[in-house]
Amino acid sequence: VARIMGYKFPANFRRPYFAASFSEFWTRWHISLSSWLRDYLYIGLGGNRRGKTRTYRNLMTTMLLGGLWHGANWTFIGWGALHGCDLVGQRVLGELASFSPVRIRWPRAIARSAQVIVVFALVCVGWVFFRAASFGEAMTVLYRIEFLGDWNAASLPLKFQAMKGLALVALLVTIELVAEQPALRLAYYRSRTARTCG
Repeated sequence: VARIMGYKFPANFRRPYFAASFSEFWTRWHISLSSWLRDYLYIGLGGNRRGKTRTYRNLMTTMLLGGLWHGANWTFIGWGALHGCDLVGQRVLGELASFSPVRIRWPRAIARSAQVIVVFALVCVGWVFFRAASFGEAMTVLYRIEFLGDWNAASLPLKFQAMKGLALVALLVTIELVAEQPALRLAYYRSRTARTCG
């Protein structure tokens, strides 16, 4: 609709769940908000120009304020704190890895896939706190995710519904993977059969 009226808006989401790091996630997720947080909070606080300790502090402060921006609830602050810890942890692990005498060379596709899975899982943990009404509710949800709820005859239909949901998610991830990889996207557009099935 905006294009019809002559407006061109930049993309606000670029398949963020394919991010292989938390800093990459925030360049793909809610780009207008993350750009504002970076330009006016993180850089305004000093960014990474004044040493590691202040960089970590600036990251945590930015994400805590980003959480508070979503609402005056402790769960939003918890969500921001988790993302702040993720960003700080990523930097700390990167620095430790640079000093490690042992270097393990994984094939690029395997290494990136593992990174995407880890980032996706931790981001989803954050979403539990973002959506929950309280910390208690968030912990209950996380417990049920970890142990897949209660296992009994009455719960089996719900488990079957969950499996169908996972199958749908797998299909959607496959579609997004095609869109993420230029070579796969080109092959899709060149294949009339694939376009017809899609």
